[in-house]
Amino acid sequence: MRGVVLPFPHDVDAPWTVTTAALRYIELTVERHTGKVMLVLVWNGELGSHAPELQQLVERLWPSDDKSCHRQWHSLWIHWRDVDPFLLR
Repeated sequence: MRGVVLPFPHDVDAPWTVTTAALRYIELTVERHTGKVMLVLVWNGELGSHAPELQQLVERLWPSDDKSCHRQWHSLWIHWRDVDPFLLR
């Protein structure tokens, strides 16, 4: 997935780091009965803002034209974390 989405840089002290749209973290949960995975992406950005990197990532994870990948996913959720320049790391 490298090159598709920029990871959130927690270890860099620069003012731009907390206002940049980036993948903040993920959560993976496996449903025991089916073995399918629920994926939660937490995105640093305003809800509904233009996020082409996020759209590319979702399309790579769950392609709309590939029905075979649906066997591994239970669901894919996206949570938006508002950009906050005072965000504590």
